[in-house]
Amino acid sequence: MKLEGPKILEQAGNIGVQEMRSVIDNSTTDWGSLRQSEGRESAGRRETDAMYNSVSSRVDGDVVSWGWVDGAAKYFLYQEEGTSKVASMHSLKDSTQKVLDELPRLIKNAKARIRYAAKKGK
Repeated sequence: MKLEGPKILEQAGNIGVQEMRSVIDNSTTDWGSLRQSEGRESAGRRETDAMYNSVSSRVDGDVVSWGWVDGAAKYFLYQEEGTSKVASMHSLKDSTQKVLDELPRLIKNAKARIRYAAKKGK
């Protein structure tokens, strides 16, 4: 029977990445609103795609990490934590909560796969 732990961690990391990217897309700033008024698609924090595309996940043993796991430009952290001129976007906090909310479902699905495999004798 295959271990389900690594699969759960991988799924959790993917959820974290998706949520962070959603926050980056949907967390508006005054500058983003100005860009949108000039014809840009979104008022979110996705101008060059660098911050968005730098979000990834990694499983190392029994630990999953997501976010800017390969390093972050300084301005990513200014966007994340906020400054006196830019509100914080909280993508790490929001994505962590999303993963915590989804863990019971991921575990339930893993249990179902284990039961199914046990019945099949795998």
